[in-house]
Amino acid sequence: MTVGIALAGTSPVRADEPAPSPTTDGRLVALPATTTGDLAEAREWAAALRRVLAAETLTVVPNDEASGTFEARVSSPAVALSASDIERWVARSQSAVRHLARADYDRARADLLEAHALASGAADELNREAERARQVLDTCLYMVRAYVETRDDESAMNQARACRQLVPGAEPSPYRHTPEVRDIIARVDRNMAAEAPGQLVVTSEPSGCAVRLNGIAFGVTPFRMDDLAAGEYRLQVECDDVERGRIRRLRVNAGETTVHVDGAFDTAIRSRPGLGLVYDGADQAFALAGPHALAVAAALDVSEAWLVWVVEPGRVRVDRVTRTDVTSVWLRAALAQPSDADATLRTAVRHLRAGRSLDLERPEAQPGQGLRVPASAPTPETGAPVVDDAPSDGGPDSGHPPRSNGRRVALGITSGVSAAALVGALGLHIARLHRGEAFALYFTLSRQAAWIDLRLPSTLLAAGGGALALATLPGLLPEREGVPPGAWIAGAVGVGLAAASVGSVLARESCSDFGMDRRACIEREQAGDRAILLAAGAAPLMLAPLVYALRPARVTPELEVSRAGAWLSVRGTF
Repeated sequence: MTVGIALAGTSPVRADEPAPSPTTDGRLVALPATTTGDLAEAREWAAALRRVLAAETLTVVPNDEASGTFEARVSSPAVALSASDIERWVARSQSAVRHLARADYDRARADLLEAHALASGAADELNREAERARQVLDTCLYMVRAYVETRDDESAMNQARACRQLVPGAEPSPYRHTPEVRDIIARVDRNMAAEAPGQLVVTSEPSGCAVRLNGIAFGVTPFRMDDLAAGEYRLQVECDDVERGRIRRLRVNAGETTVHVDGAFDTAIRSRPGLGLVYDGADQAFALAGPHALAVAAALDVSEAWLVWVVEPGRVRVDRVTRTDVTSVWLRAALAQPSDADATLRTAVRHLRAGRSLDLERPEAQPGQGLRVPASAPTPETGAPVVDDAPSDGGPDSGHPPRSNGRRVALGITSGVSAAALVGALGLHIARLHRGEAFALYFTLSRQAAWIDLRLPSTLLAAGGGALALATLPGLLPEREGVPPGAWIAGAVGVGLAAASVGSVLARESCSDFGMDRRACIEREQAGDRAILLAAGAAPLMLAPLVYALRPARVTPELEVSRAGAWLSVRGTF
């Protein structure tokens, strides 16, 4: 028996001090998992783990919140209808027809609204049978009749379009609708045909899986549909003849919409009540749990996943899964003794956040591999792998502090503003040169004012842009060992600009009397402006190699002492 809990998050922790406060994208999510089909014990371990994580000052995403986010972004389970639900829907449909025949539109509308609400929420189940799908369409169109007979043509058109999208590709019963309703349907069909169609492309692993839209079967993967009306649909891809496919809500617009479905991931994931992973055996879990945990983490916008497995009664394995590595800790714990279980789990969490694999019962033994190392990171929507070739931006495996997406965006915006300020200052300086030439050729008060007016804006923009670049550059430069060649080149260019700035100051012409020698005074003042502009550009460039040279080595000693033994390690950049 194997039961597990998946966690997702970031940030390393020292073993001899409390865990650091996580960043906004370092929250954790607990996922019960099992190879026996029963998630009850896994949920108990999830509760224990949440206590430990709270004590370690980490933020845990509640399971209901994680489930809701996953279903909104990825998929939800197929709707299950009972016989009584179907009977109620049929009864409301028949009752509505009787009320329409008597022109009792209020009661007809009440029955139709109830029937339509049930059909809209369970169309993927009701539409699986062709005759029932037609009945769903007919019932939906009875609402069109109610609008037509109460002279609400606009609502009738909107309702007819909604009916067409609710049961795509189906045709209504030929003799159940009035000529006015059939005319509305024809008008809606013409309008939809005149619109730019959407294309839906569906692939899956494995291929050959049935594709259903709102419950109606349209083909098998790889699947393409080129004339789909724009709108919202519920897609099911079913690789199993018995199990209903999970529902993906998608919006099809003009152009191509592409969806890829990992059948193994859809089979393993559970989202009610709460997220969970279920596997058929230990071998399947070993091969798939790592990529699947990362897929869930990606869907929830966290970058790392942790798994806790009950290998046997009292014997637990905790795995930390990243995009490139898996580390594992084996331990023995009993939930019947909460304090001991929490202490042991806390030790495991700290070892894994420090990147150590270990068997706490046998610390001298060589630890094995709990899960297969994921080849690449899966996408949140489908679990399909994508290759991440981007350089490390920090995090628990890079040896550098993690940099949150929000901080990267803020730094990017700030650096863009500083660059724009420097470019703007250069533009104003060039404009001032032209105005200075005109002022030197012929004196007028308006030309003098136009020349003077540009001095303060150009100087302030140059100084502000340079200062902003100096402030943001250390945070923008990626982590590297030593000083990279590009930084040396930037520094050399900066030194050249600084020399040009000094040269501009030293080479300025003398100006004893503005009225007698106007051109010399104008050029002297403009040379000072040019020196400020060159210095503003030189400062951040010269700072680049200094940032790399002066960054301190991040070396952290770590000490862990427990009843099972003691460990002393040094971690960081040497």
